[in-house]
Amino acid sequence: MNYEAWDFLLALANAAGVMLVGIYTWWMNRDKATADAIEGVRNAMDNQTEQLRGELRVIETRVSESEHEIGTRLRLQDLAALYDALNRMNREMGELNAELKASRSQLQIHQEFLMARRSPFDL
Repeated sequence: MNYEAWDFLLALANAAGVMLVGIYTWWMNRDKATADAIEGVRNAMDNQTEQLRGELRVIETRVSESEHEIGTRLRLQDLAALYDALNRMNREMGELNAELKASRSQLQIHQEFLMARRSPFDL
């Protein structure tokens, strides 16, 4: 074989080797991220984290307000006591009404008696 053939084969092997090294380098580094990409992802995650924290604060505030509102509402025991008190008051009002009717009736009788007398000084 002559020198030109060896030179061509050596150049061809060199080109194939450089191509293989390039493919290997691309294959190994294709999944690696650059520092700029990492910083961009970090900033995006920080922004999302802050947004979620804000939403969480709003939710915590709403839950706290709901718990307070629920705590201040009347319970069934409170309503039962209220209804018992109202029923007792209605009974007492009925008793007072009956007493007033009886007193009115007695006053009516006294008035009729006094009106039937001829003179206020007659006994």
